[in-house]
Amino acid sequence: MRSRYIVHALSLYFATAALPADEVRMRDGTVHVGTTRVVGTQLEVKTRGGTVLVPQAQIARIRTDAELRDALHRLEAQVQVRGVHACLELARVARGFGLTDEMWRLLDAALRHTGSSEGAGHPRMAAFLGELEPEVLPRKWWKASPDVRVRELMLRLDRRSSKAKSLAVATLLARVPDAEPLLRRRARGDHHPERRIAALRALSIRQSDPKVPTALLAAILDHDPAVRQAAVLAHTAARGRTTAVPFFAKLLHHDQAQCRVRAAEALGMLRDPSALPHLIAAGPAAAAFRRKAPPAGSTRANVAVVQQESYLRDYDVEVAMASFIANPRVDVIQSGAVLDTTVVQVRTERVQIVRALRDAARVVSGADPGADPSRWAAWLAARQPAGR
Repeated sequence: MRSRYIVHALSLYFATAALPADEVRMRDGTVHVGTTRVVGTQLEVKTRGGTVLVPQAQIARIRTDAELRDALHRLEAQVQVRGVHACLELARVARGFGLTDEMWRLLDAALRHTGSSEGAGHPRMAAFLGELEPEVLPRKWWKASPDVRVRELMLRLDRRSSKAKSLAVATLLARVPDAEPLLRRRARGDHHPERRIAALRALSIRQSDPKVPTALLAAILDHDPAVRQAAVLAHTAARGRTTAVPFFAKLLHHDQAQCRVRAAEALGMLRDPSALPHLIAAGPAAAAFRRKAPPAGSTRANVAVVQQESYLRDYDVEVAMASFIANPRVDVIQSGAVLDTTVVQVRTERVQIVRALRDAARVVSGADPGADPSRWAAWLAARQPAGR
């Protein structure tokens, strides 16, 4: 099984690796980009869309992979202002030249200029990413069933994938018909964080989730901090920050300390001023946090340090055939201590909740409310303008 997985992984790597491609320009203006091979009087061009045979007599010019890279670098040097639109146009040129690696690099630069890893607010970016199925997925999977397309798109992601490629895969996943159940299952159970993030982005782009979006649930339930952060960013990029504030505000008073901490962290990621009153109001309750008593039969968190010593307590005398037999009776003395960590754990959770609320309030407001939650309400009232 392991050898089969390795072979499949290697096939994926060589299938998606960028091979040197030439640009073949015909006399009628048609352009083909791909690996070339001479076949008699014709030239075979293996493009992403299939193999094309063209007569050599009708070829106007052929530019090699090295010449195309030089041409792209000269265009980059001529661009004075590097913004989102300039990087997108250069990426489009790189795609036309068949320079996939250069295209991903330029798209990453465009994402950095947007100020968001989701490319929010730039419809041109989303439209361009949606056209990149030939660069991401081999042709044999273009018309496959939804479950196969979701699987193959997910397999194109790993830890080395760039942000632009991850966002392109998410955009393509969002366009797979009837894929909501598959994407929700991937968002909850895929063991690769990059693939869970892609599924969450795709669901947010589709905006077809149930009443509570999967991205908001992942922001609380996922064990990976990077996935929780990506879930918050994906939801806000698709639906805005304000829609997520009420959901996280309710969880600031949850019975589980971990839910309170992660809800506070999510509100800090949102950076929405409307979240500040909720964070301040949750401070006093967090300072007085008490975990509910566990039900009868629950497992306790404790450790026992004991020492056992055996000793001879007595003899049982038995008479048999005029013989007396002394049967020894052995017992055990046990001494030591049992340490229960329940009280320490509650105290630790209380400190964690207060710290998370304080950090989130500092991020949202740009100021520190202080270490004492009982004074946070007065601090907030002093910050608000008079008459409000």
